[in-house]
Amino acid sequence: MKKFQIGSILLYIYLLGFLPNLPLNAMGALQSFQSSEKLIDESERLKWIDPDSAIYLLKARLLDLTVNLDALERADLALQVSKIFNEKRACDSIGRWNKIAYDIYQAQDNRRGLAEVYYQDGYEQFCLGQHEKALDFVLKGLEIMEDIGNQPGIALGYLRMARIFHFTYKLGESAESGVKAGTIFETLKIFPEAWDAWSFAGHGYRMENDSTQAEYCFAKGLEMAEKSGLPKVIGLAYNDLASFYMEFNQYDSAVNYFEKALHNADPADERQVMVIKNGLGQVYLATGRYQECIDLLKEALDVVYRTNEIFFLTELPEYIAQSYAALGQYDSAYKYMEMNWRYSDSLFTINQDQAMEEMKSKYESDQKDALIAQQKSERKYIYSLLFLALVVAFMFYWRYQLKKQTNEILDQRNKEKDYLLREIHHRVKNNLQILSSLLNLQADYMQDESALNALTEGRNRVQSMSFIHQQLYSEENVSMVDMKEYVTLLCEHLRDSFSLDNNGIRITYQVDVPFFDVETAIPIGLIINELITNSIKYAFPEPTVGEIKVRLWIGENEKLFLQVRDNGSGVSIHKEGSSSSFGTDLINVLSQKLRGKIEVNRDDGYSTTIEFSRFKTIDRRDIED
Repeated sequence: MKKFQIGSILLYIYLLGFLPNLPLNAMGALQSFQSSEKLIDESERLKWIDPDSAIYLLKARLLDLTVNLDALERADLALQVSKIFNEKRACDSIGRWNKIAYDIYQAQDNRRGLAEVYYQDGYEQFCLGQHEKALDFVLKGLEIMEDIGNQPGIALGYLRMARIFHFTYKLGESAESGVKAGTIFETLKIFPEAWDAWSFAGHGYRMENDSTQAEYCFAKGLEMAEKSGLPKVIGLAYNDLASFYMEFNQYDSAVNYFEKALHNADPADERQVMVIKNGLGQVYLATGRYQECIDLLKEALDVVYRTNEIFFLTELPEYIAQSYAALGQYDSAYKYMEMNWRYSDSLFTINQDQAMEEMKSKYESDQKDALIAQQKSERKYIYSLLFLALVVAFMFYWRYQLKKQTNEILDQRNKEKDYLLREIHHRVKNNLQILSSLLNLQADYMQDESALNALTEGRNRVQSMSFIHQQLYSEENVSMVDMKEYVTLLCEHLRDSFSLDNNGIRITYQVDVPFFDVETAIPIGLIINELITNSIKYAFPEPTVGEIKVRLWIGENEKLFLQVRDNGSGVSIHKEGSSSSFGTDLINVLSQKLRGKIEVNRDDGYSTTIEFSRFKTIDRRDIED
């Protein structure tokens, strides 16, 4: 026996050693399937109803010593186990069973099997959040499937691409891939996967505001779901239509389809129920049913915590917070809005776009190069030199046109990305302004002075971050912060907030630094806010004329220095548990983030100097060039 066979057999025997007692219905079903091919077909049906039983059936066939399985049958069964673990999002199990199949397919040089293994490698990486690697594997598998003309495999490849593009917000590509996959699956009468593909296509068009195409795709998806006869799939198709009607403010229809989706959903499938409740909760929010929205989305949030569906933590808390705010329960609104900020990362796809475009271009370029090579080999030898000259001339022209077209597309996409970034900063600025207004409104009802001071300090911290996003939204470049303008705005705001002009306290500033990136500017701004606030509160206990000086510069040792000095009493008071104690902790944490060293001097007033060794400057001339 070959070495690869021994290794593979030992591996799946080890895995089967942990096989639990099979359900009686699964054992009975196993006896009714004589061929592995029919058993795999049955597991495809079962995965939508009871994936655990499907896995049990496949493992039992591999363990059955009375059945003589050849190498390819073992590989196909192991691959099917890996596929069904996709439904459970069990990344480790997907990879382990896929490895068994890969060893056999590789030794047998089975290209169809290897292509499906690449698809599974892609799904494993998708589960792990590695979307670039996932797309790379899927493209490798699709190239093989197209080469051998395997239509189900081609459709599956486009379906996997649609999924990856959807979760990385490449909506046009997701819709295009979904239509291709859905058309092929429908022709092959593979209805559950056909629904899945049309669903991704519909959501792609929906999120790009193409309502006509979206409604068509969702209707096709419902048609495919009903032909499948699977309640779970039908429920998901209803959920798609409900989401569509919600998007375009047809709330009565949305509620109707969400309720149908819940009726068809399997209560044991917590994720599906959670997704449906998420959509229904958004309808309740839009129609003013705020308490119903809160109750429903809290149930969905419990499921998210159990299943670790991090993606939904970027939206569920926001909807709950908006409902609480509408009911006037601002403390609860702030709690859930803070949770939303902690998990939101609206820019995470920006860094992935270029790499994904390069991989897709590489795949298309490889296909064209292979076609050209095949054409060259088929030409008669006597005409080879002439043909080569024509090809070279054509290639130069083609590359020139392609490069020109590509540059135009890239320029357009860069403009679109800049617009999206600007819109993101605008929305963040608006959200921070809303929060600041809520705190200001709450302050009007505060009688306790210490609580009022805490709200004022919290509002100033929010405002210090809002100024940065306001500047990024207003500037032509959305990646750099003009520190001189930012510090000026911040100091002017604090002067107005504490009415310093009436108290005789003056704030002066000197900023001798270039432009900073956002990751540097926000901590610096919050630290300046805390230090100035500290001086205003404690340096001048009695009404007097005073001065607070702020200076920001880069020293000869290439380190960034921040100094806030006052000519007050030279005393900094921090009571345990007070807002000032929190401010001091905040200064320490933010300084550590930028690797800052804090030095305090009480001679002739109170002075705090911080030396930062981690910061990023941006040369505006480089960006303009």
